[in-house]
Amino acid sequence: HTGTCLTEDCKRTVPYKVGPDARGGEQPHGTRVVRNLVRELGVWQKQSSFWFQATTHTTQLVENIHFNGPRAGVNFNDGMGGGDLMEGNLIGNGPEVLTRIDMLGDDFKMGSPGTCGKDGQGVPVGDGTPTLRVTSLTVGGTAA
Repeated sequence: HTGTCLTEDCKRTVPYKVGPDARGGEQPHGTRVVRNLVRELGVWQKQSSFWFQATTHTTQLVENIHFNGPRAGVNFNDGMGGGDLMEGNLIGNGPEVLTRIDMLGDDFKMGSPGTCGKDGQGVPVGDGTPTLRVTSLTVGGTAA
């Protein structure tokens, strides 16, 4: 329980609250993680995740892209409280998916040109891709 007690009988205390452990209602809630690009996470730290959650609830993970990451893209450690929302996220292994492209459409178009750089240095950049067909892709969970 979130509080000042260090022992169950509360004979030992501290002058500040210890916790949270989810019983006092002071744990984080309502966190929104929206429209992030996360890549190459966990290359050197194998136990990391794009999102790790414990002792919190009503988190929203919406429209994030995560690839080339560790073994767990998203890790809801304890499921405490519930009410979490995962919607429109793309989590996977980009290079592996690229090996599964077997057809390209004839609708290639470049996006609006832009500039990439800093401190007055810039190079023109654009984006674009034709429609791709991928032979297999897991959507919404793990492969059966």
